[in-house]
Amino acid sequence: MTPIELVIEGEGAVSAAAELLREPDIEGFQEPLDASGKREPITLAAVATIVSIAGGTISGVSGLVSLAEKIHQWYSKRKQTKEANKITKVLLIGSNGKRLLLEGATPEQIRKVLEP
Repeated sequence: MTPIELVIEGEGAVSAAAELLREPDIEGFQEPLDASGKREPITLAAVATIVSIAGGTISGVSGLVSLAEKIHQWYSKRKQTKEANKITKVLLIGSNGKRLLLEGATPEQIRKVLEP
């Protein structure tokens, strides 16, 4: 299974990625990015890579719906945080190569990007 990536931008990118990966049933890792897109420590961008959910791979309709809802809830919560810890943009990259900016995205749109 190809991992799913969320490219997160903003001063709160690193903490936002860590928060997403602390969600129950989501397993993955995060990497900070520098301004050139290289994976190096900085605080303005990060990549959260989700490799599995609920102890197994991300598969089946129920797993995709659950993950889509968790991502949507996480994004909505993070957009309402204080300015100093805010995220400005999140790009979801599905294992199928589809991409979606999360601004204004619905759980259904997120689920479609998550489909293999």
